[in-house]
Amino acid sequence: MAFPVVPVLLSTVAAAAAALIGYRYVSGGGEVAPFLSFGDPVSQFAAQNQIDPRIVQAVLAVESGDTALVSGKPVIRVEVHRLEREAAKMGLSGQLSAKFSRNSEPRKPWTGHLMNGQPLHGQRGETLAQSQRREHEALRFARDLLGDEPALRSTSIGLGQIMGFNAEAAGFPSALAMYEDAKRGRDAQRLQFLQFLANDRNGQTLAALKDGNLALFGQFYNGAKVGSAQNRNYVGKLKAAMV
Repeated sequence: MAFPVVPVLLSTVAAAAAALIGYRYVSGGGEVAPFLSFGDPVSQFAAQNQIDPRIVQAVLAVESGDTALVSGKPVIRVEVHRLEREAAKMGLSGQLSAKFSRNSEPRKPWTGHLMNGQPLHGQRGETLAQSQRREHEALRFARDLLGDEPALRSTSIGLGQIMGFNAEAAGFPSALAMYEDAKRGRDAQRLQFLQFLANDRNGQTLAALKDGNLALFGQFYNGAKVGSAQNRNYVGKLKAAMV
């Protein structure tokens, strides 16, 4: 069971007033962005924190295509380089490497992930359902080999693609608890995301959004260092998703 999300339940009137008083815009200028819908948790959270609600929603669009469930299961991405760390702690590196491998560049361990010698993550031309079947096959193997927590700590989960090792910041005692809650769908996953935004890095991630500093937000949330091509690409995607 998740802990209560930081207070985001404003009355309709209060939320509307907050929206008109002061979002900090990332794009600069323009009219006040409308609410996504009155009573919507994302809009309420954005209003309370003086953030343009479009950028909060854009993060979900970029991270997961704003898709909560595929075939009744949360959208996930299994990170092989993190599985390798967990397997090494348990003396199971050999067993893991029988299923997973990487052809990553040294400074980009999150790339080039392979399962059974084939690309693990989504490929051009295939559907999300196809790629998610592969991700969940990978997760099943990892859970069987390493156990629920090590496998799920190494997996990003749900609308916000929150890594399992960040479960506590999202309001859960374990990665398994966060994953099970994510099965409830969109509403549960949005609350996980908002809780995580409020708590991550002692508020620094949320502060970056409040300041409209998408580059710094990208570094905190996506791990893409400010000034890198990866960071510029991530910021570009966020801005495009706001249109």
